[in-house]
Amino acid sequence: SAVWAGRYHTCAYTTAGAAKCWGTNGNHELGDTTTTMRLTPVAVYGLSSGVVGMRGGVSFTCAVKSTRQLLCWGRNAEGQLGNGTNTEMAIPTAVSGFSTDTAMIAAGSWHTCALKQSNGAAYCWGSNSRGQLGDGTTTWRTTPAKVLG
Repeated sequence: SAVWAGRYHTCAYTTAGAAKCWGTNGNHELGDTTTTMRLTPVAVYGLSSGVVGMRGGVSFTCAVKSTRQLLCWGRNAEGQLGNGTNTEMAIPTAVSGFSTDTAMIAAGSWHTCALKQSNGAAYCWGSNSRGQLGDGTTTWRTTPAKVLG
């Protein structure tokens, strides 16, 4: 149904909503519970159906399910998974505050942004050394921060 490319990995989801990824996997960015590089697509753990959107940055990946839940996995040193930690995740993990309300997602190298469906507000999290989160600071965020303005 759709495909996108990260830095050294690629992911797609089928018309049935199954997520699959391939490429480098040193930070669990493929979401298959391993750090094994994959030369062909492998299933993302727990996402065999219901995926309606995917994006990712450098060594991390995020997916939106048909329930509007946002999940991310992989590298998290900058907080780009949005789960309140800096811990790398081997499988899809819920983003704080986006359990049922995700409209759209985007990913930069080390940060992630999403729109809430209910109010259209933008939120970003992760690296913020250049002000890329739009919250008026250069503070890195491990949970979504509302974009000002």
